Amino acid sequence: MTAKRENPSGRGRGRPRDAGLRERILEAAEAEFLDKGLEGARMERIALRAGTSKMALYQHFASKMVLFHEVRNNLLIDHLPQVEQFSLDADPREVLVEIARHYLKAITAPATIQQLHLLCQPRARDIRAATAFFDSGPQAAVRQVEALLQQYCDRGVFAVPSPRMAAEQFLAMVRGNEHMRALLDLQPGRDAEALDIYLTSCADLFVRAFRAG
Repeated sequence: MTAKRENPSGRGRGRPRDAGLRERILEAAEAEFLDKGLEGARMERIALRAGTSKMALYQHFASKMVLFHEVRNNLLIDHLPQVEQFSLDADPREVLVEIARHYLKAITAPATIQQLHLLCQPRARDIRAATAFFDSGPQAAVRQVEALLQQYCDRGVFAVPSPRMAAEQFLAMVRGNEHMRALLDLQPGRDAEALDIYLTSCADLFVRAFRAG
């Protein structure tokens, strides 16, 4: 009697799982939503763009709205700086400048602006979608900066009465007029050199206001 061979993968027979499929679906969905909008997007076209079947698409994302949320969230989350990537021994001013660069680039990116335009269209208004976008983008950035400021306070570098409020104030300063210009589809108001001067000035002002001692 022939012994039954074990399956080292632990999975049953059939086609192996495509490890890159989820990312391809997200890329295809981003393109579809930007081209057609939320209402006009079709799961069939997204599956075709991703090179998969509609059935496989639904195995990863239960609905078009779930997929829309995931795509939109990724647009900002992927560009937001993470507290862990910064050394607390580095110059706080330089850390804040780097955060400012990442944040402004994320919120003025064409894909982010297009998503904001889409969310503001009356026919696409969905409080759940708007809330999810805000929480995963602008509010996520506030939480990241708040956590960083709290660590600086714990080390005696800054004296900030309310790290959450200070984080929001710093990011509002960073947005300046550039975010509004992007929302209005206007050209940037500053070239790269002038923008760097502006962001450095924001960090300098913040450090002077909250430096301990």
